[in-house]
Amino acid sequence: MNERRPKGLGTVEKVGEHGYRARRTINGQRVCGTTRKTRLEAERDLRTIQATTHKRSEIPSLADYAKQLLEDRFKKRHKQTTWETHEVAWRVYLSPSRLGRIKLDKIKRRDAQEFIDGIHGKSARYVRRIGNFLSMVLTEAVKDEYIAINPSIGLEYPKVLPRENRTLNPEEAIKLLNPKDRLGAMILVAVLTGLRRGELCGLQWDDIRGDVIRVRHAIAKVKGGPKDETPKTKKSISNVPLAFEARQALESQPKRCKYVFSAANGKPVSPDNLTRDFRLWAQKHGLAGMRLHDLRGSYVSLLIESGADIRTVQALARHSDARTTMEAYARSRQPVQEQAIEGLRRHLVPNIGNNGVDSLQNRTQVG
Repeated sequence: MNERRPKGLGTVEKVGEHGYRARRTINGQRVCGTTRKTRLEAERDLRTIQATTHKRSEIPSLADYAKQLLEDRFKKRHKQTTWETHEVAWRVYLSPSRLGRIKLDKIKRRDAQEFIDGIHGKSARYVRRIGNFLSMVLTEAVKDEYIAINPSIGLEYPKVLPRENRTLNPEEAIKLLNPKDRLGAMILVAVLTGLRRGELCGLQWDDIRGDVIRVRHAIAKVKGGPKDETPKTKKSISNVPLAFEARQALESQPKRCKYVFSAANGKPVSPDNLTRDFRLWAQKHGLAGMRLHDLRGSYVSLLIESGADIRTVQALARHSDARTTMEAYARSRQPVQEQAIEGLRRHLVPNIGNNGVDSLQNRTQVG
């Protein structure tokens, strides 16, 4: 015998001789599902029927609800840099919009799509970032039982074109081995360790333990000035082997404060200032268009070219997923591809000569 469902959670009723239907009372109104052939299908319908016990007058607008989340849950849950990004999405885009004025239980998918389509003058990545915030807010609304289904699921976004990252080849990387100043040392360390911008600026003397860097700090750009935070993800908090040249570059820095790379006033290098200085350096050295973060991509690509397997590279790059390592960072240069094809050719035909392909064809015919 089936256990009786607790009061208020609805029921599955029999319709006719061969039908079943989900039924639940919400805010004094009876809500029924479609008549189904089996009880199991009706049970599924029951789980999708709006589960809210909120009175209509208590349901907030999307903008008001998002503001509550920002001031409470999101402030506790997210780092300040992430929170500030969400706050901009709410203040600049969601709050002034028509979508923001609609009560949560009245939002339709077409309303959310209209909101996304109305964001002009921004990159596809930026539009998706705003959409992610919208989806996050509506997911919380589902958890709070204001709505049963997130209406932002399946929205269409502008196509994000893959970035053409510029990575250093071995010859270019070798030229970095004798840094002349602080910027040169930071660039060298970035190429030989894969540290992110904030991690590089936040590196402290206590984090250097012999031939290992203990990545524990990162300088983040927030309102009010740079702030010392923990690294990007839990996986980022790890130990990174330190090459001899990188260690020399670190040891050459003046010890003005607890940070390895510091300005003349004893404060850590600002991430924005590092980006600006690197852009000027790249233009001067014939690498115009190269981003500071491309040094991390260079680290990954050079590791792979040197023969490291993908799992080792993933661990050294401190990625949670090997797909991130391959799809977002690893780049295969044309000379390396040509060497790989030549290696395959020599593997198929040992002691291959100038007419090795013909020899392979002849062997095939003889066989």
